[in-house]
Amino acid sequence: MESSHIFAIIYLLYFFTGWYIVKGRYHVLKPFALTAFLLQALIVAATSEDWDSRFIIPFLPVFMVLGAAGVTLYLKKKVDHER
Repeated sequence: MESSHIFAIIYLLYFFTGWYIVKGRYHVLKPFALTAFLLQALIVAATSEDWDSRFIIPFLPVFMVLGAAGVTLYLKKKVDHER
C-alpha cells in the first residue's frame, strides 16, 4: 500500500476514532478503547518492528466502526453549529 493510501485511510480512521471516543456520549467506551489500543500498541512495540502488518488487522473493524461514528458525530455537530 502506498503511503498516501495509508494516510488517507488509516490515519483518518485513527483521528475520527479518537474524536468519537473523546466527544461521544458513550462514557463506558472510553476506558475500554483506551485500554485495548494501549495494550495493542505496547504488545506490538515490544514484540515486532513491523507494526502495521498483521497486528493491525484485528483492530481495523473497530477503527472503521468508531471512525464512521466519529465522522457522523463531527458532521452532525458541524451542521447543528451552522444552523
